[in-house]
Amino acid sequence: MLRSINALFRIRTVSAVNRLLYYVGRLPVVGRLVPASAYRSARAKSLLSAVVWIGTILYAFAARFMFLGFAAVVPAATIRDELAADEQLALALNVFLFMGFLAAGVSYAAVLETKKEKYVAVKLMRFSPGAYMRTTLAYRYVLLLVSYIPAIAVLLGPLGLPLTQAPALAFAVTAWRVLCEYGHLKLFEKTGFILIRNNAAVWLPIAAFIALAYAPFLFDGMPTFGTVLLQWPVTAAVVLAGAVAAVGLARYRDYRSAVDAATKRDD
Repeated sequence: MLRSINALFRIRTVSAVNRLLYYVGRLPVVGRLVPASAYRSARAKSLLSAVVWIGTILYAFAARFMFLGFAAVVPAATIRDELAADEQLALALNVFLFMGFLAAGVSYAAVLETKKEKYVAVKLMRFSPGAYMRTTLAYRYVLLLVSYIPAIAVLLGPLGLPLTQAPALAFAVTAWRVLCEYGHLKLFEKTGFILIRNNAAVWLPIAAFIALAYAPFLFDGMPTFGTVLLQWPVTAAVVLAGAVAAVGLARYRDYRSAVDAATKRDD
């Protein structure tokens, strides 16, 4: 696993460094500072790879703060600024439920995502599809969990969310996303259908979830459902289901079919 993680990071960071050198090299004036020899300079690439890796981690944290802040907390505190903090928290959690859980679970699946890195690793460098996907999934969802905890604590804490609830919510949303990942994979296994490639099947539910997320902001008396995430039996059930799904992903034996479907040369 450690060898797979190290190799995956090297592919990601070196690919990002090559793109950075390519585009900077085509900028006026500045481009002259990037000679062609920079592509084969191991020392320069090692330094830039470290910068890219740190930037990737920081971006993950920033993405969680931006989503939760701009999509949930800021609208709750500005559109309905006359409400008490606990009512604003209920509105923010409603957005978090419908967009962070439900819409995100429908619209994304790393296993079936068409991605150049996946093609390079599995098709060109002959990585084992199982090793590649298990490494990718572990990295993605551990980072999702770790980056959500401070975002939830910092942004929802001022609205009255107990500090102890921040890790619980982060575990719940991560477990739900793992469960959805497994659901996408099993749907493909049983039917050959890749949900995330079907625009109608993805965007119609997303539109419905967005409407349900923001309807309470616009219409007085509309119920909110996000506070269900604060109930420990619900959180425990979601985390348990996600743990079962994680075991299923770890033991899954036919990643090659899913990866082959997601890495066709034309795509």
